[in-house]
Amino acid sequence: MKHLVLFIALLIASVLIAQTDNTTTTDNEFKTLFHNNGGKTKVSGFGSVNLDFGSVENNFGLMLGGEGALLLNQRFYIGFYGRGLTTLPKYELNRTFNNNIVNIERRGMLGHGGLLIGFIFMPEKPIHFGIDARIGGGAVGLVYYYESYYNDPDLYYPEDRMEAIFAFAPEAYLEMNFTSWFKVKLSAGYQYISNASVKAPIIENGKLVYDDNNKLVTEEVFNTTKYRTPTLSLGFVFGWFK
Repeated sequence: MKHLVLFIALLIASVLIAQTDNTTTTDNEFKTLFHNNGGKTKVSGFGSVNLDFGSVENNFGLMLGGEGALLLNQRFYIGFYGRGLTTLPKYELNRTFNNNIVNIERRGMLGHGGLLIGFIFMPEKPIHFGIDARIGGGAVGLVYYYESYYNDPDLYYPEDRMEAIFAFAPEAYLEMNFTSWFKVKLSAGYQYISNASVKAPIIENGKLVYDDNNKLVTEEVFNTTKYRTPTLSLGFVFGWFK
């Protein structure tokens, strides 16, 4: 949460400084947060396709996603985003079937989406800077891969475990204007995922194991803290930038 508070404070300070530097109004004029020349606020928008590169379980990780936002005076924007992990890390679970120990393969998955907010410095320059953040929620869990030796779906499906998460991903970026409707963005940031434990039930000889209180016995496969990572991102942005 302290990361979120720090980013919001930085964003507000950046907007205020930028407006102070760019405004041409006199001290007696009424000023607004999104003041533009002539007192009018220019409204446009953009959409983008994004590739986020990071580390998951000490291996290369790639998240693919998209964004769409309302753009005010070509500087401040607010909208929505979505991200999904495409390089699913592998986990092996030892289970027993017919008194034989078998390795069951599962893949970790991650997806989140929500609010996007950001600010662009000097957007009229061919190369300029910006900051933004994604604040949202989603899920992390285990993905099922079918095994021919395990045909009972009633026993299988409890192995697919999902946990809800909160996600916060701030970044700073360098943006390049290629045309009045197309930009490329290079970013560096951090993906924070809230703490959650992804568990799978114990299975012995094809049967789920319960304790004395008739509660399903589980083991932790991984913790979502392993999905927190610094990120480098490449974005292709399409919109109205004049």
